[in-house]
Amino acid sequence: MRAGIVNSVMRLGPSADALVSVPAPDALEIRLADSAQSARRSASGRLLTSGGARTGENAPRVISARWTQLPENAASRVLSLCAGRVYAAYPDPCTGNERVSEFYCADRRVKHEGGGRVSVEVRLDEI
Repeated sequence: MRAGIVNSVMRLGPSADALVSVPAPDALEIRLADSAQSARRSASGRLLTSGGARTGENAPRVISARWTQLPENAASRVLSLCAGRVYAAYPDPCTGNERVSEFYCADRRVKHEGGGRVSVEVRLDEI
């Protein structure tokens, strides 16, 4: 697995054609999660993976994003966009370009900071 922190703008939405900008997260981690169901080495030491495995640049991404001190309406918007399945446009660490993928929102966390400010954390697993 490989991880990278990138501070940049994200766009989220219910489809790839309906992405909307959200505030730039204070922290954005993009992890490449190799999906080989079974991996082993040959006698020569070469890595062998099961058919259909997504590895390297094709590995599914796991995005962890954190926003701190958001106004309540912005926090509500991020949370509503990250319900269930969501499309996300984000800076891809492998290519350096924007990548758009479909994700499942695996985890959402909210912390009320007081004064109408909210911190939000989400984890998106690429489908």
